Amino acid sequence: MNRRPLMERFWEKVDKRSHEDCWEWTASKRGYGYGQIANKGKVLHAHRLSWELKNGPIPKGMCVLHSCDNPGCVNPSHLFLGTQGDNMRDAAKKCRTGMLSEGAVRDIRSHRIIRFALKKELAQKYNVPISIISRAARGVSYRGIDSGVVESTPRKMSEQDIAIVRSSDESGRCLAERFGVHRSTISLIKKGLSPRASKDKQLSTKYGDG
Repeated sequence: MNRRPLMERFWEKVDKRSHEDCWEWTASKRGYGYGQIANKGKVLHAHRLSWELKNGPIPKGMCVLHSCDNPGCVNPSHLFLGTQGDNMRDAAKKCRTGMLSEGAVRDIRSHRIIRFALKKELAQKYNVPISIISRAARGVSYRGIDSGVVESTPRKMSEQDIAIVRSSDESGRCLAERFGVHRSTISLIKKGLSPRASKDKQLSTKYGDG
């Protein structure tokens, strides 16, 4: 069966407005509100595809950033290339990094165990990446705040998540930040291994191989 051209399917899912306004992705979205579209068995990030449709292939290891700070926007004029370092500096400038108040940290740590669904909820509540919630909960950051450190369970990658990682040419850092997991998990998935292997390796290191 011949499917319609990707470009045609892409733009019909975009709410185009003026050149200055955000062009909102109206179809499927994943964590943090980034759009996604399937093509030839792969799941593509809508904002990255938008940049490629206008500018060509994205250089290896580069991220596509939003000048508008709206993950659902695919207006090419709002997108620019940058490294993961640029991404973090851009986030800091827009107050999207770990700028948590003492009250927020205490709230995060008031939960005895933080599973991924709760991490995502707290990340949306405080407008920070999931990784910031995880680090604050485990006491990796905000150590000066005297509060109990909770057990933070790692995110379980779905089959769709794994497919996206394996088909993506984003850097390991970009993908780890996007999915709220460790870079070693992304590395294992890229190698065709199960994310479970990361946990098994950690247990082996902690308790010995027998």
